[in-house]
Amino acid sequence: MRHATFSIAAVLAVLACASVHADAPAATGADAPYELDGVGQVLGRECGGGDTIKVTGSNNQVSLYGECASLEVVGSGNSVHADALQSVIVSGTGNQIFWKTGSAPKFSQTGTGNSLLQEGKEGE
Repeated sequence: MRHATFSIAAVLAVLACASVHADAPAATGADAPYELDGVGQVLGRECGGGDTIKVTGSNNQVSLYGECASLEVVGSGNSVHADALQSVIVSGTGNQIFWKTGSAPKFSQTGTGNSLLQEGKEGE
């Protein structure tokens, strides 16, 4: 039986290669989403009212400032804090989405253990 062994250096090298795309849209065009992705990253992004944000990966801490038109989260264990959101789509498990102001965003999910909460009202 063969056993795979990994050195700590090899694992750290793989984790160091996790990409964070916070400055450029994923595709060209005005509707292209901004992609924020990685593993265990602390990420932030300004929204300009009509922006679409896509968060992929796991265990990321994301802050979105301003109003975002839509948010898509794909992965597990992500925590996203946004000033304002119009719609949220979540695929994965254990993701938490918080919004601060305005009415509750339209919410749809595929997966389990995902939540959408208004910041400051988590215990209500």
